[in-house]
Amino acid sequence: MGFLGLRKIISNEFISRITYVHANVYYGIRFTPPPPKGVYTEHKVYKLLTTHSQRWLGFRRGLIPGMWVDKEYGRGIIIAIIDTGITPTHPSFHDQNIPPPSKKWKGGAFNNKILLLKKYYEEDLAIVDLHGHGTHVASIAGGNFVHDANVFKQVSGTASGTAPYASLTIYQTTLWDKFDELHPKYIEAITDAADDGADLINLSVAWDSNIGLQENTIELGAFYATSKGILVCCAAGNDGPRSSTLCNAAPWILTVGAGNMDRVVRATITLGNTKIVFGECLNQPDTFPNLSFPVVYGNEARVDHNYFKGKIVFFDRGLFSSHEAATKRYKMIKSRVVAFIEPNSDLTGYSMFDTYRDITTARVNYKDGLLIRDYIDSASCPTATLTFYGTIYGVDTPPDVASFSGRGPSKIHKGIIKPDVIAPGVEILGANFEYKKNAQLFRVSSGTSYACPHVTGLAALIKKSHPTWSPAMIKSAIMTTAYSVKRNGEPIKDEQMVKASLYSIGSGHINPVKAIDPGIVFDVRIHDYIAYLLGLGYKKKDLCIMLKREVNDAKGIEGPELNLPSFCLQLRPGETKTYERTGENVGKPNSAYVVKVISETKGVKVDVVPQQLKFSKLNQKIKFQVSFKLDNGINWKSTNVVEGSIALVSSSHTVTMPFLIEVIRGKMKTWNKK
Repeated sequence: MGFLGLRKIISNEFISRITYVHANVYYGIRFTPPPPKGVYTEHKVYKLLTTHSQRWLGFRRGLIPGMWVDKEYGRGIIIAIIDTGITPTHPSFHDQNIPPPSKKWKGGAFNNKILLLKKYYEEDLAIVDLHGHGTHVASIAGGNFVHDANVFKQVSGTASGTAPYASLTIYQTTLWDKFDELHPKYIEAITDAADDGADLINLSVAWDSNIGLQENTIELGAFYATSKGILVCCAAGNDGPRSSTLCNAAPWILTVGAGNMDRVVRATITLGNTKIVFGECLNQPDTFPNLSFPVVYGNEARVDHNYFKGKIVFFDRGLFSSHEAATKRYKMIKSRVVAFIEPNSDLTGYSMFDTYRDITTARVNYKDGLLIRDYIDSASCPTATLTFYGTIYGVDTPPDVASFSGRGPSKIHKGIIKPDVIAPGVEILGANFEYKKNAQLFRVSSGTSYACPHVTGLAALIKKSHPTWSPAMIKSAIMTTAYSVKRNGEPIKDEQMVKASLYSIGSGHINPVKAIDPGIVFDVRIHDYIAYLLGLGYKKKDLCIMLKREVNDAKGIEGPELNLPSFCLQLRPGETKTYERTGENVGKPNSAYVVKVISETKGVKVDVVPQQLKFSKLNQKIKFQVSFKLDNGINWKSTNVVEGSIALVSSSHTVTMPFLIEVIRGKMKTWNKK
């Protein structure tokens, strides 16, 4: 396909030159739209970020730009986005304040923000986003500053990505209706991104978590990128909250789950019996009448959909397939319903996120949904009034895990705690690919797809600060500085409002300010990952073919033996297992760390030798052993899972390593691919 395919989507006014076109790769597309309203220079004071996510992560506090200034907003770092493409003319992708890339970039002439557009399918379609997913993701990772952003006049402020001055390379591997056909292209796209000169790779795509390495193109591609010194960040998938629903679980991948933030778009529902229910609703039109309307169920099969006209519909979409629910909603909207109330299911519990924006829809948690049901069933003429309160910041209960966020353990990569971390993934504002069509520059959506680019952007800032760090060191910095206790002193919780397991949050919620300066990092070399694969039962000759590299004689190891900043092991009562870790000092030259062990379960003994790590210089490495033992005198059950953490504490740093012990009775489970 030549330039004409792209030209159908992008008008001439947005393109001043195209240097050359080769194979389905568009280099040097120079996008020069007029500067978006409110685009800032680096010397200006910034306002509140839209969607709150970057400010929530600590990039700005009040009117202070914060750590962005020190890390030059990611300037000079290249992030590869492997997704559904991009809408390159969106104001989020202007290149003001972004310098030309360094000599490592292997492309031709370029726009400083979007360096490359490449597709991996044969259809005669332009390399632009036909779905919106990739555009949204790219803007979260590296979107530039755009002022006056909002969605339905909510979550207003200044929009930007986590690394706003980083450059992007776009690899379009996904047509939404042909994912199964195109998934083999992921290894090609990841390889290309690594060879083209990317510093980080973002993959907000989930693939079958239960397939072996020989079929998993994402894990194979990520292994190649890791061997080239490039960290790959992947979404954990949206099939939670059930266990073992997580994807992208290989230990060389940074796997990201989703949590919420301290912001809600509040609506209240006042029932006819005067009871008030709190909900969330993004679409809050100014013209919505503050009146009482009849409330009816929307789940019954009705031939006459005019029955719903002028009413508030209580609609439990969990009773239908996605297609059936969408069809029913569409027919009811056509009949001019006033609004919808949608309850969570018992599975999604208290995890709140707005799903539909086509019409005013108030989302309520499972318990409040039952309360509304009881009222409708008991009242002869049930009514309700919706009242809107707009965007509210500073809610003290988050972050908690989103119900949809994929959970461990992996059925393939056991002996590894996954996800690695969680990040904001609920109602995240990002660039709208159809902004010309519907005059809405931004949109809001939820998913681990949108949590992942927050972490990729953070990794870009770490890479900017520490250019020689390996992928494992960057990943370690993000993990050991994450937190599992919220600002209100409570642990991070799941959708049922109980303490979230490590298989839900990994090391915890990311803490970018601390991740830049973690004190100690843990590195993993590529041959250690190969030893791990041998420990899973793969043969050397098969690994040579799959990994396309020599596999020297090596002893297989299990997951807990990798030099990761976490421990995941199986243990019988009375048994002791010991593992070695090597920490590298990246904090102060002369620093001492004392060991603190935290476990809420009696009968668990954790010993760390030595009890104090004394560093005398930067980059010094110290080995230490960690032993785990379960008291044989306790009546352990095979269903018991013991969780805790080991903290290495100095005067200026706290390095946290979580541990998870599966209690085994009887025959030990085998941790291999078979």
